[in-house]
Amino acid sequence: MIESLIEKAQLQVAERDKFLERLQQAEEQLISSRESVALLEQRLRNFQRQVGDSDKSSTVFSSYAQGRLESMIRRELISRLGGSERSANMTLSIIRHEFRTFASDLPDPLVSLMQRKGYIRGSDSLTLPGAHLIQITARDFAIVNSKQKRLNLEDEQD
Repeated sequence: MIESLIEKAQLQVAERDKFLERLQQAEEQLISSRESVALLEQRLRNFQRQVGDSDKSSTVFSSYAQGRLESMIRRELISRLGGSERSANMTLSIIRHEFRTFASDLPDPLVSLMQRKGYIRGSDSLTLPGAHLIQITARDFAIVNSKQKRLNLEDEQD
């Protein structure tokens, strides 16, 4: 009986030691996991900060590029389409058709900017959004021109 009690006691000690060893491993894994989570959270905060900064500069660049694009459209495309009044009233398919006739003569910076924005496919195929942009820009330009003409007429009459 004593031997039996001694065996049980030794077995309990061995089980306790195994349990404590597993508990220590679990604690080490928990600490390691917490460290990994903290590192990932820090990386996420850094990334969000970078994205926030790039979004701000991207927005500024985007508005600059859009303004530059519209200016180049007024200067290069609308004049080739017959002016702002005429091109403002063209259908999108006519704008696309007319575009093909002079696309090869356009300045490279305009073509590459329009390609990056998805307004031109290939070297001479104007997309529907591209034709729509030209039409809207022409309409805006026609409105500005008509207001300017009215102001000039009023100045002449005074």
